Amino acid sequence: MLLCLLALSCSVDAEVFKGMVSSKSGFQFLGKFCFDNMKGDDTLAGSFDLELTTRNPNTSQSLRVLMYTDEENSWPSVYHHGELTCQQKVERAKRTNSIIEWDDGHYNNRFVMTQKTRPRFWVVVLANCQEAGFRDVKYNLHFRNILHSNWQQEFGMNVMGLQTFYLVLCILWVPFMAAVAYSIVKLRQKMSFVHPLVRVFGVVLVCEWFAMTCMAIHYVSFTGNGQGLPELLRVAQVVDVMSRVGFIGLMILMAQGWCISSDHIESRSVLVVVPVFFILYMALLVWEHSLVDSAQITLPTSASVMLWMVVAVWFLFAAWFVFTIFKSYRAERNPAKKSLYAKIGVIYTPWFLALPLISVMATALDNWVRDKYVDGAAELADSGAYLAMAVLLWHSRAQNYFQMALPQDRNYAKALQYEQL
Repeated sequence: MLLCLLALSCSVDAEVFKGMVSSKSGFQFLGKFCFDNMKGDDTLAGSFDLELTTRNPNTSQSLRVLMYTDEENSWPSVYHHGELTCQQKVERAKRTNSIIEWDDGHYNNRFVMTQKTRPRFWVVVLANCQEAGFRDVKYNLHFRNILHSNWQQEFGMNVMGLQTFYLVLCILWVPFMAAVAYSIVKLRQKMSFVHPLVRVFGVVLVCEWFAMTCMAIHYVSFTGNGQGLPELLRVAQVVDVMSRVGFIGLMILMAQGWCISSDHIESRSVLVVVPVFFILYMALLVWEHSLVDSAQITLPTSASVMLWMVVAVWFLFAAWFVFTIFKSYRAERNPAKKSLYAKIGVIYTPWFLALPLISVMATALDNWVRDKYVDGAAELADSGAYLAMAVLLWHSRAQNYFQMALPQDRNYAKALQYEQL
């Protein structure tokens, strides 16, 4: 998810935009939305409702609503081009509304959208080029993809389907978590304690399930209000960070054979990777919610640069993992444990490579499908990694992995030692 935050840095949390705007230049972004394209006998692609309120209608007499698309000669040619005058920006709009007629400081209108080629992002702007800008205009902007059902129409095409995806994934995790809990109980009955690696894995799964449940609640709520529960989404992302970092730590410990082949960590210095990744995750979360420009349609250059830097770091960590797991495999003499190292290497080397490749894939995807494809692929890859680990640590085989190669008369002491770890 660390890399995917970068890849999704142009996405927005809501299809309802509201706030208070002022602009000295007379040109102000309000919101963007990815509308579907018309098919067959469709006459409309979507709509949006715009409500404006001002205490100073006399200072906003020339205010108008502009609409741009993601075509190169439209919004991309206007945004971040300060050399253009306000009038030149107006001329590049795909649609220009007549001057707003205020009704005692209020304006309310529904705009309908038509497009046939493909799904497109549309950007809504307020402009006033005949006066010295405008100030203190309160707005409420609500987009809808009216070609789709009530379950989907609040979502732009770039994220449509994520509500179903997270809901189904969350439901599927219920029997998965029940099976893992059953396995942990059975393993405890056999070994008289819960192995430290199994404990860590259990905490990771609980965090991930909690985060996924919060995601599902957010997106299901989104179907009703176009905003979801943004604060719950942030909580889910933080808990998801904890889950991912915990799983990375688990992979570090298992690669070095801790509590499998040895009761000590061979290279403690590598554990610094865990807080480093946690800091990176949290920094990117702050960056995503505080610094990302919601008016950006294409992947920002800064995000692309950060993406490639993090990919490089991730590949270095993946190389260390492959080297270490192979080293542990070569050094192990117990057939069961040797098999465990081989399985971890075969399963998780592709997983380590898949996450950065999924994010790099985002640079090649069209902006109207990038968000949901990258997010969905990353979640499926992680869920697959957790499922594989649950199978590897199933109680019927985990007992063979975690029994140290010690004389039989020391089994009780060995168990007691593990319980104290």
